Amino acid sequence: MKLKSTKLKELCKKHGQKTAPTKQEMVTRLMEKVKHGQEHNEISDIVLNRYRTLHFKNNATHHDMYRSSFNGVDRSNKWWYKSNYAYALNNWRTKMLLSILQDMVANAFVLMRDSRKIHISDFREELSTQLMLYKE
Repeated sequence: MKLKSTKLKELCKKHGQKTAPTKQEMVTRLMEKVKHGQEHNEISDIVLNRYRTLHFKNNATHHDMYRSSFNGVDRSNKWWYKSNYAYALNNWRTKMLLSILQDMVANAFVLMRDSRKIHISDFREELSTQLMLYKE
């Protein structure tokens, strides 16, 4: 199939090649460009495939541990955010006292959970009734 010189000039512009005075020179420039592009694509495909296969042979251990225990992490986060105080505090003394009390309640819950199975909301109710009933 023979191409007209105008079509060859359009192809040269499309591929970023300078036009040449003869058709033969334009065709050779286009063939070199296409050949170089194919080699470049083949090399980039080889590098990309090698990166995908070699780089990700095994996952990092912390990713595997997180994936294997995701439900436990998700549940503990849910419990923490349910029991966390929802309103912003501006006084640093109040923040510190509240954080100490939160840690004390969390530690007491863990100790109580070792002896008997109890839900966090039931534990908080029981703790609040015990604190209200406390007399010196």
